Amino acid sequence: MRLQQKEKKMAEFPEEYIFQEYPKYLYHENGAATTVNSAEEQKALGAGWHEKISDLGVETCPQATPERQQGSAVMPGFVKATPPPTPQAALPAASSSSRRGSD
Repeated sequence: MRLQQKEKKMAEFPEEYIFQEYPKYLYHENGAATTVNSAEEQKALGAGWHEKISDLGVETCPQATPERQQGSAVMPGFVKATPPPTPQAALPAASSSSRRGSD
């Protein structure tokens, strides 16, 4: 029964992507942000509004800037993660006097 309901729901969506310009999120130079639902609403806001926060000089992923990726095999927009330490490396080394049978 659940599968049939899911298939029914999926049939409501178009098979191909249809671009819709609105609603869209806008960022202002003073730090404010808002959503507009039409070109008229966007025009009514006046000057100083941008569609991309990066237009205001804000880095959304500073580690992905080209300067920080020189010599790196990481794709632009992605950050190279460092692996967590292994469990053995995280434990302090046991001293010889604390081992059993070393007396």
